[in-house]
Amino acid sequence: PNTVLEGVPITGGNANGSGVNSVGGGMFNSNSSPTVTHCVFDGNQAGFGGGMFNDNSSPTVTNSVFSGNTADIHGGGMVNNDNTPTVMNCDFSGNTANFDGGGIYNTSSSSPTVTNCVFSGNTATNHGGGMANETSSPIITNCVFDGNIATSDGGGIYFFSGSGFITNATFVNNVSGGNGGGVFTTGVTTHTMISSIFWQNSDSGGMDTSAQIHVDSGSVEVNYSNVMGGWIGLGTGNINADPLFVDADGPDDDPNTPADNNFRLSFGSPCIDAGDSSAVPVGVVTDLDGNPRKLDDTFTVDTGVGFPTVDMGAYEFPPVRNLTQATNYFSLQAAIDAAVDGDVIEAGPQTYFESINFQGKAITLRSASGDPNDTIIDGTGHFHVVQCVSSEDPNTLLQGFTITGGNANGIAANRLGGGMYNANSSPTVTNCVFSGNQADVGGGGMYNFNSSPTVTHCVFNGNTANFVGTGAGGGMLNDSNSSPTVTHCVFSGNQANIGGGGMYNFGSSPTITNGVFSGNTANEDGGGMLNDTSSPTVTNCVFSGNTANFDGGGMYNGVSSPTMTNCVFSGNTATSDGGGVYNWNSSPTVTSSIFWQNSDSGGMDTSAQIDVFGSTVEVNYSNVMGGWLGLGTGNINADPLFVDADGPDDNPATFADNNVRLSFGSPCIDAGDSSALPIGVVTDLDGNPRQLDEPFTIDTGVGFPTVDMGAYEFDFSKACQLMNKGDLNCDGIINIFDFAIKSANWLVSQ
Repeated sequence: PNTVLEGVPITGGNANGSGVNSVGGGMFNSNSSPTVTHCVFDGNQAGFGGGMFNDNSSPTVTNSVFSGNTADIHGGGMVNNDNTPTVMNCDFSGNTANFDGGGIYNTSSSSPTVTNCVFSGNTATNHGGGMANETSSPIITNCVFDGNIATSDGGGIYFFSGSGFITNATFVNNVSGGNGGGVFTTGVTTHTMISSIFWQNSDSGGMDTSAQIHVDSGSVEVNYSNVMGGWIGLGTGNINADPLFVDADGPDDDPNTPADNNFRLSFGSPCIDAGDSSAVPVGVVTDLDGNPRKLDDTFTVDTGVGFPTVDMGAYEFPPVRNLTQATNYFSLQAAIDAAVDGDVIEAGPQTYFESINFQGKAITLRSASGDPNDTIIDGTGHFHVVQCVSSEDPNTLLQGFTITGGNANGIAANRLGGGMYNANSSPTVTNCVFSGNQADVGGGGMYNFNSSPTVTHCVFNGNTANFVGTGAGGGMLNDSNSSPTVTHCVFSGNQANIGGGGMYNFGSSPTITNGVFSGNTANEDGGGMLNDTSSPTVTNCVFSGNTANFDGGGMYNGVSSPTMTNCVFSGNTATSDGGGVYNWNSSPTVTSSIFWQNSDSGGMDTSAQIDVFGSTVEVNYSNVMGGWLGLGTGNINADPLFVDADGPDDNPATFADNNVRLSFGSPCIDAGDSSALPIGVVTDLDGNPRQLDEPFTIDTGVGFPTVDMGAYEFDFSKACQLMNKGDLNCDGIINIFDFAIKSANWLVSQ
């Protein structure tokens, strides 16, 4: 082995003589065991062993290619005669034998160990297009036999006597003119095949079971393998199901898909976690791609043996795929590291125990299923689960993940942004869930520093910023000139120590549209949101059930100028002042909004709805419980007739409680100010048209169509469809009153 041949192309050999001059056109080893690595054997010819002939020798051959070699009789690529070579990470392609063994021919009690090799497009005029074995016992692991041809028997492998042990191999598209397109056995043989795939191999009889594995004689045991047509012989744990290869149909049929002849498993393959881990040979720890051999897919029910459960076939299922480059990875960060701008990376449904950094790349990282509930990035206590700190712009996209396990408990920046940390960057984040993250100083779910990310259809739930003396923005902290756009997002059950259980804005101007802030808690101020020297624009948002142990159950404004349009503040609580909104030296503008049943230390009076301390608050065309006597016009004090806003579910037959949509007859219908709607806001929180005039309600607001107060527009034709059909007045009962409404408005209801 200390004799090493490395990195050399071997070509032009022509062993066309007799005796030793008829063997090993490329290389001849006799009673020797050299090391051959990273070499290419191409275009060599011999009577036996066009590329290499090993006689009573045990060379170690690794990372080498045998291509286009020819044998007049046996072994186009290699012949092993009475030896035990180690062949690893090699490629045998396009070799030809005019008799047996297009790729390799083993004879005279040879026992080669063949691991992580590919045999493709080799041809034998007689037996064994990929490999022929005569009284030999190869050990074959993590190998692919694809498109090999034998004119007679054994398109992939031919066995005559001896034994064979095949583990985690893939046999596809091999062809024989006789029998056994995949594997053919005859003579006194004993063969074991485990955790392997035999699919679409064909012989003279077609693609039946016999074409996959043909037993002419001898004993063959097949375990935990996928055999086309089914295996009814000796063995257990076998299946007959489409393996769902990435692309196995031969010539390149679509340049937009990953390379054809790709026998890696795709999402949902029945071969995932279906093999026998106990059968993997000792020392084999990687698959054909060099990735971990035993990698349990957490969202697949294991049907094989052992844990982690090995997959069937030569490749372990790679959960991460770069669709643009057609490359596969076992971690998100590895895929990001290898990506370039414009690449799309898709992650399979499982939990990724890692933290990631986008490194300034304009790439898309998305879940394959689109469901964040089954594709999870668990930071396992890292300071930040996701980072964008290299000037990422909106072309950096994170989509369809649950982000959890972040713990920003370090120093400086590592005390901020447990779930996601953005600094001087503006990525796009959509359809993600930030849950169970923590940050000492702030931004348990997400922290933005001088950043303006676009965050859509996301949920921030159960994140915390609870460190004593600090802890701001349990769900999100926007800091230092950050202007994120937050649309269709839910902030629920988040907690902060100082303030901003759901969101804390410091010197920032976020735009928050179609949002829900519910059940968030602040140990001091701003249960739902705290604004400190900030000017957020808040539209079509609901603040309900938030709690502050001091001021501002729903929202706290300190030296801030928020604009709140078409919002609902309901059921929020402050231990001290301003159950709905507390304003300290601030000048908010409130339009077309509803403040109802918020409470503080004084009960549910006007001050509990909107508390003013040294502030100038303008409220227009809004419904304020207890009445509004301050600056503004068009305001009312009347029960908004929410569908159901009384808290716990009191009647399972009615629509969900805490439902602050308007019911029939609400004084808030057509009572808002349409001119105050921000440009571009055309739908309500439900996604229905924002300005929808109710023809049977007298308009008391401004503009036509006249917008309703609150976050939801009332649609007579749809409102009661949300409840029991026929319950037209949304009172939970179908009776004569509904009939009267139907009769009076039958054209509308049609």
